[in-house]
Amino acid sequence: MLTSPRVWNELATERGIVADAPAPGPGLGADVVLRGPGMATTVYRVKSLRGRALRPSSVGELAASTPEAVRLLVLTPRLSQQSALAAAAAGVSVLCTEAGELQGVLVDAAGVSHELRRGAPVGPARARRPGRVPWGTYAVVFALLEAPAGSQKELAARAGVTRVRVTQVLEELENLVERSRRGWAARDRRDLAAWLVERYPSSPHLASTWTMLEPPVQAAALVSGLLEKVEVQHGVSGDVAADAWAAWARPRSAWLWSASLVDLGAVGATPAAPESATLTLAVSEDPHLLEAVRRGDGRVPLLSPWRAWADLTHAGNALAADALLGRLTR
Repeated sequence: MLTSPRVWNELATERGIVADAPAPGPGLGADVVLRGPGMATTVYRVKSLRGRALRPSSVGELAASTPEAVRLLVLTPRLSQQSALAAAAAGVSVLCTEAGELQGVLVDAAGVSHELRRGAPVGPARARRPGRVPWGTYAVVFALLEAPAGSQKELAARAGVTRVRVTQVLEELENLVERSRRGWAARDRRDLAAWLVERYPSSPHLASTWTMLEPPVQAAALVSGLLEKVEVQHGVSGDVAADAWAAWARPRSAWLWSASLVDLGAVGATPAAPESATLTLAVSEDPHLLEAVRRGDGRVPLLSPWRAWADLTHAGNALAADALLGRLTR
């Protein structure tokens, strides 16, 4: 399966093509800026086909829905020769992996094609769940995990969704929630958390991984400072957030969610493969995630504790996740 961290870091380490944040602009829907040797700096809108192959018939439709000011970059786990030819004819960039090797072509702002490897890469596609991701549902569940809500109106305001959506979610959750004198609350927060983490998407929309000489806490602070400087909204999650919310052990790595990818070279970070990286910068498709950032005096912005717990659980960091869960469910 195609993974965003490996895409961006293979581009950086193997091709010298670095991902950065797009400049603020109305209505472009830009996701990333790529620049590298012999390649014009190019703004891309990224379309990730998780578990689906790029079909020749869909290339034109995808290209037509992309504003002229940006280029389209499609990430796909499988690419046929016919689809590759259709993408080339439409000036669409496409990247995929076969046996872990990044392949495809990038079309830059000048219309120049930069081929990563000749031939038609073909790889197995994985099935995906049909339908849209119910981000509003998950926002309501996160809000209920944080604290009971005196009314549906209060819960809607905290979750950032409509009251009608709250009513639908509470009906969907059935026996996992209850209404008492405190208002709406989880019957058992561990049960509701288990329901959530099983369904909430674990993969970011975009991600880049880096190595830094500084320990994770200091590295997260340096990156946070850079993101503040370039005015990119962000929040620290993972080990660093877990240790801040419930001190238990020295963090082993840093994870930051941000509104866009940013080149971290300015703070001494070096692109690295995910397995050897010490810091991950990721962009989520969840429109509510960065609304869940908390900031104390003199500290970096932290993702709310329940969202940090979900990230730790998805990352397989059981020790940190269990320590944080124990604090949250006392």
